[in-house]
Amino acid sequence: MKEKKKAGSLDNLKSLTALHVFDNIGESISIQDTDFRIIYMNSAAVDIIGNHVGEHCYKAFEGRESVCPDCPLEKTFKDGGTYKAERKNPITLKTLFVEIVSSPIKDSDGNIIAGMESARDITERRIAESNLAESEARYRDLIENAYDMIQSVAPDGKFLFVNDAWLNVMGYEKEDIKNISMFDILHPDSLEHCTALFGRVMSGEAQRNVEAAFVTKNGKRIDVEGNIKCRVMEGKPVATHGIFREITERKKAEQTLLFNEERYRSLVESTEDSIYLVNRGHEYIFMNRHHMSRLGISNANYTGKKYRDYHSEEDTVQFNRVIDSVFETGESARQEYKNAKGDKFFLRTLSPVKDKKGQVVAVTVISKDITDRKQFEYKLQVNEERYRSLVESTEDSIYLVDKNYRYVFMNKQHMLRIGLSEDDYKQHSYLELHSLEESSEFVKLVDKVFDTGLSVQQDHKSQRDGKYFLRTLSPVKDKNGKVVAVTILSKNITDRKKMEQDLHTLAITDELTGLYNRRGFLTLAGQQLKLANRLKRGVLIFYADLDHLKTINDKYGHEEGDMAIMESANILRDVFRESDIIARIGGDEFVVFPVQVDDTSAEKISKRFKEHLDTYNAKGRREYPLSLSAGIAYYPRYHQSIEALLVQADKQMYEQKKERRKG
Repeated sequence: MKEKKKAGSLDNLKSLTALHVFDNIGESISIQDTDFRIIYMNSAAVDIIGNHVGEHCYKAFEGRESVCPDCPLEKTFKDGGTYKAERKNPITLKTLFVEIVSSPIKDSDGNIIAGMESARDITERRIAESNLAESEARYRDLIENAYDMIQSVAPDGKFLFVNDAWLNVMGYEKEDIKNISMFDILHPDSLEHCTALFGRVMSGEAQRNVEAAFVTKNGKRIDVEGNIKCRVMEGKPVATHGIFREITERKKAEQTLLFNEERYRSLVESTEDSIYLVNRGHEYIFMNRHHMSRLGISNANYTGKKYRDYHSEEDTVQFNRVIDSVFETGESARQEYKNAKGDKFFLRTLSPVKDKKGQVVAVTVISKDITDRKQFEYKLQVNEERYRSLVESTEDSIYLVDKNYRYVFMNKQHMLRIGLSEDDYKQHSYLELHSLEESSEFVKLVDKVFDTGLSVQQDHKSQRDGKYFLRTLSPVKDKNGKVVAVTILSKNITDRKKMEQDLHTLAITDELTGLYNRRGFLTLAGQQLKLANRLKRGVLIFYADLDHLKTINDKYGHEEGDMAIMESANILRDVFRESDIIARIGGDEFVVFPVQVDDTSAEKISKRFKEHLDTYNAKGRREYPLSLSAGIAYYPRYHQSIEALLVQADKQMYEQKKERRKG
């Protein structure tokens, strides 16, 4: 067995004439011995990856420690064949993809003594192939899943391709298409017309909004509408491409509209507005006499005419865009425009006409003359300064904020209140000039107006000066009804608030003594009773009445009786704390609900009451001594209402009163 020749025996390779040729080749070429050690690199290879002669190729080119997987050179060394391989992003190359071709170098005896590798940059090819494959996949998916019918027809009328939607509508199988032509599916009503159209398309003239009648496999007529164009290669037509949509129901609806025209003609003809209908091709289906008069035409010559036949290019583009939008969305639209002379304004309302399936088959257009309204708006704009004068003359604060709570406008009264000038208020927001608490409250209100589009009102106490204001927040809307700002009218209601508070005080206060009346006592004591129950604290009730009030009134007069009642109230004020609830609940009856007591409080209060009463009588202010019968009770736990508690305390007082009389 012959011994494999090593690199040392390859010196004669350097004399090969081919090596001199390789240096002038643009492709990267290298020669490796059978141990994969590089013994030669041409100029192109050195320029791209540097000189690595003497290194192993797998280390120099790919940074590996052993022969690369699927190495083409390894295969060449095994059987002497030529092999190709592609590499993605080799670490030493600046290209993304390369194609490597390996071939053997043999000695005169036919033994493989080395291998040659050429590397060619195929990055652009691979990227192009990838993009093409992706584009074809998208195109194929789009065609196959399209809702519209798509067909491709050869110059002789034979079908080259139809998509699934076409097959579903026409009722054919894919195999059937091989045996029929375009002319086999045309309804007799459309045969002549479509044959002429086919000839024009094959001559390179694209056809848009073509209407035709097809015949399905089972003989049913369907109406279609679509666009057709020709594909040309090397100056010759090779196929037509058509995209169609079934409009059978639409055509029926159009016929129904025409049939029923007389039913609504009387109403339509009696209006002073222009009313007309157009189809998807922007052709007039109907127009009332008022609109015909505007265009200067008669009933006989508008049929089949398009909008563009009577209007400027600019107006037509704008009109067609809106019509197409109504057809696509099924939603009504509104549009303001001026006539060609520019002396009149119109408001167009475009509404879809739908068939039973909800498909839009036409658009009704009502064009109303709004010249007077526009002139009024102009006058309104001219009069804006008059309203501004009114806003500035009011004593109320008026200001506007945007969605970010920044000031858009404020009148002089409000500028004066917050200390800003007309030059700098727009640089600030409400949040910058008010406390965190006030800002949080304001943000909630403004957000509510923006979210709901409704006005809100709120009583507000200013932390700046303690005054009360009634704020009314109202939305400012654009033409589309979108809230773009909020107007705040802030009215000073401090005097009204004070009056309300005074009225409230009168409602719960005894006019003669200034103590709480029965209503005030029940309200406040009821709240304290709930708190005591929640905290599991006991409660104390002090109940008293003025003795001999009738005798005082009869003997000394009612004024003296009132004085006795007021002196009794003052004694109770001296005995109890300011936080305790003291009330006159009847002519001569008093009750006290002390706050925060314990089981020793009753004795202390009873003693203090007796001392104050004795002190008062010792001063001899009256011809008679004041006599007050009192009862006092402590309840460690009490879960009834305050009314029930009063009944119990009243009983306790009369029991103590009886005992005192016995003594």
